Amino acid sequence: MRMVFSRSRSGLISLLSVLLNSDHVRICYRPVFISLRSYSTDRRRLPDNWGKNRLQKYKLHYIRNMDDPKIQTILQPLRIAVKEQGDLVRQLKESGAPDLDVKKAVNELKARKKILEDKEVELAPPEVGFDRARMEDLLKRRFYFDQSFAIYGGKYLINFMLNVLKKQILISESKVCNDKDFLSFA
Repeated sequence: MRMVFSRSRSGLISLLSVLLNSDHVRICYRPVFISLRSYSTDRRRLPDNWGKNRLQKYKLHYIRNMDDPKIQTILQPLRIAVKEQGDLVRQLKESGAPDLDVKKAVNELKARKKILEDKEVELAPPEVGFDRARMEDLLKRRFYFDQSFAIYGGKYLINFMLNVLKKQILISESKVCNDKDFLSFA
């Protein structure tokens, strides 16, 4: 077996005669096209705790700690069904039941848990779901602000659009406060 190494596309073309004449040739080459655009929403580079799953876990934690009797009455039958199925799975495993029966019971338990979690997320208030990381990512992608050392030395680079947004927020706050000195800023 011969190994042929090539470092560019033109090297591959020159090796065409070697490829046609040999039976077992292994080609190792550098990729020709490398994408220069890297998006901040690329899923391969985002951490595991980012996005809707993290937000869903936060909502579930919030709803479990909420003591609203109306919500608890809605969720109580679902929780009882999950507990009964969990007890059944535990009993089947302890008694040494066939694997097929245990797998069916476990799948039923997972389905009931999924129904319970979906209902909990549905009952959670929408204001619980603010995702700060996603908001920061959006502001950076739209270049409202950026870390200044990415361009030059400093802390933050504030874009024109963020200045306009800041001014509008301050104007709306001043209308609420009725304080004209509140508007004086650079």
